[in-house]
Amino acid sequence: MSLQNLNIKGLSNEQVLLARKKHGLNSLSYKKTNPYFQAVRNLVKEPMILLLLVAASIYFISGKTGDGIFLLSAILIVSVITLFQDSRSRNALEKLKDFTLPKAKVIRNGKTVEIDSKDIVLGDSLLIEEGTGIAADGTIIHSNDFSVNES
Repeated sequence: MSLQNLNIKGLSNEQVLLARKKHGLNSLSYKKTNPYFQAVRNLVKEPMILLLLVAASIYFISGKTGDGIFLLSAILIVSVITLFQDSRSRNALEKLKDFTLPKAKVIRNGKTVEIDSKDIVLGDSLLIEEGTGIAADGTIIHSNDFSVNES
């Protein structure tokens, strides 16, 4: 059945702007944390780092300050390299997330358009086809042999 037979016009551009202004984007907001602070905290919790710090303190207590300084400098070098690699990995994941944004087909101004799923607004009419991920809650207006796998 075609869109004309169902008489679905979708939202106009003005309605989309109003809905986006009122309800925001169709995306989850995550708690903002300082990624560098989190990475340092995770690094300090590493059992191997803790063991090496204990070993360095034993060197200092036993009077072998040269060995203690050497071990602390080795820990520092490994920690800096680990934090650098963690930062690069985090940046690569952010770029990948932006690159792989899910798409959705919606009806706007009487025409089918493909948009990023984060641009879906309240009141949009989505076209869901076989194998399509559903990017929002909604009401089914018309379906043929419809089933959903919620896994």
